[in-house]
Amino acid sequence: MHYQTVFFQTPYEGKPIHSSDLLNTIHHCAISCNHMTTMLYKKQDLFGRGEQLSNLQDCAEICGLMVNYLALSSKFSKVFSSVCASVCEVCGSTCMQFPDQASQQCGQTCLICAKACQQLTA
Repeated sequence: MHYQTVFFQTPYEGKPIHSSDLLNTIHHCAISCNHMTTMLYKKQDLFGRGEQLSNLQDCAEICGLMVNYLALSSKFSKVFSSVCASVCEVCGSTCMQFPDQASQQCGQTCLICAKACQQLTA
């Protein structure tokens, strides 16, 4: 899903805080983490991946919330973006510890999302 190119105004500053690229990046991260969670349930070594599974679920949830806050032009978007960046960074780092291609790809997606959210907090 791609969002139409728009700029939202924060109600408290009046400056554009994001574009469709940011929404797409965060949304893609949420979807990737949800997909990876589903894939992990099918793996035989699921019990060795408890931390990864927990981080994936947290990341998917925070990214889903972040997309909603941005779409609403919430005044809390910048505050939430800091939390989102932290969760994505932890999730991405955890995923990168596993050698399978799906974990590597998800980890890269999370780390890209973390950088995008960090830029929003600036």
